[in-house]
Amino acid sequence: MTADHDLLFGNWLKRLRAQHDLTQERLAEQVGCAVQTIRMIERGARRPSREMAQRLVDVLHVPEAEREHVLRLARARLVEAPAPIPLLRHDHEVAAPARRRVRLPVPATALIGREAEQAALCQRLADPSCRLVTLLGAGGTGKTRLALQLATHLSQHMEEDIAFVELAQIVSVEHVAAAIADALRCPIIATQPLEESLLAWLRPRQMLLMLDNLEHLLNATALIATILQEAPGVRMLVTSRERLRLREEWVFELGGLAIPSDNTRAQIERCDAVRLFVERARKVSTTFVLNAHNRAAVAQICRQLDGMPLGLELAATWVRVLSPDEIAAELARDLDFLSLSDRNSDPRHQSMRAVIDYSWALLTPAEQQVLARCSVFRGGWSRAAAEQVAGASLPLLASLADKSLIRRTAAGRYEMHELVRQYAADQLAANPSEAQAAHEQHCA
Repeated sequence: MTADHDLLFGNWLKRLRAQHDLTQERLAEQVGCAVQTIRMIERGARRPSREMAQRLVDVLHVPEAEREHVLRLARARLVEAPAPIPLLRHDHEVAAPARRRVRLPVPATALIGREAEQAALCQRLADPSCRLVTLLGAGGTGKTRLALQLATHLSQHMEEDIAFVELAQIVSVEHVAAAIADALRCPIIATQPLEESLLAWLRPRQMLLMLDNLEHLLNATALIATILQEAPGVRMLVTSRERLRLREEWVFELGGLAIPSDNTRAQIERCDAVRLFVERARKVSTTFVLNAHNRAAVAQICRQLDGMPLGLELAATWVRVLSPDEIAAELARDLDFLSLSDRNSDPRHQSMRAVIDYSWALLTPAEQQVLARCSVFRGGWSRAAAEQVAGASLPLLASLADKSLIRRTAAGRYEMHELVRQYAADQLAANPSEAQAAHEQHCA
């Protein structure tokens, strides 16, 4: 198991590499190792050898007085407790103001729409009684993008610190505290547990802490609850595909962008889903324009995808070789049509199948069976029908709703996104006996 001080050394290496304006590739070249080795050391997944640590110290010009301490930390075992390494600062550098800590990733694209959602979230976070907001939604709805936009807006209008913690690449709950501490640049006291150092740093502060992509680390809710209890000045915004189920939690559900209710020109052109599709289409085809010939097909694409931002972006990439009518036809036939080959895109978001694969893997076998069986319904279903056809108990339906895979309508019926239904139908078809039983129950 990775020790906390392995992560500390990895975090120190990452910061000092950035301070020297070195990429992982450039550092690996200068040290004489594989890029993957540097990545694993920075992640805390590998401890450098004594020789490797010595080369890192040389390349990064660590002052002589600190070298032995760095080498001890690099090679420390779990039974040892070396003091953390301070971030080195050159004399000509000026420290950032202590009252404002804004560390935000830079989005690759502009946000389209979501003005109402941003205003509602600002209002919710301004409520003193609301200290934990979960921005809840299915994969591909744009939770991270909206959270980044919100953080940028709030950083310009509030005096509190803001920190954004990316958790998608964290594979173990035990590393969540280290990821938060790293994002906060929180000093670590080696003689006490990492969580205690983090809490000691947070207790006197007024800040907004954003945790992105928490759905695979829900056991970390114990740490979140502790922070809320012991650091009264800390508010939290969490993005997740699943509710946290904490008493302090306020859930803000994020759906798709607005879609056209009819095929009139005014209705189509003012919808955010259409605006997003057109903007992304123009990135891959400068000749694409929304006109009388393709307007209805674009509206149909937006309805087929229920305004899902990622689905719209993936569909829009095809205008370079297909017409909107052809794209709409492909959407109706094949979930795998929605894929992307960008070299620097998040692997989890390179296709809609990958997005739903990720959510499927987080389900229990019983939840998977119910979701697959519910794919036989078209146009929604009642609670009684789900029980008869899919063997779905109320707790199982509630759990699938909590995980953003089905939703309950105002009329009291349940439904799932068409892309999720297609995926679940594929899973059902992979088990012929199960598929036959579900279809027979549905027919009955």
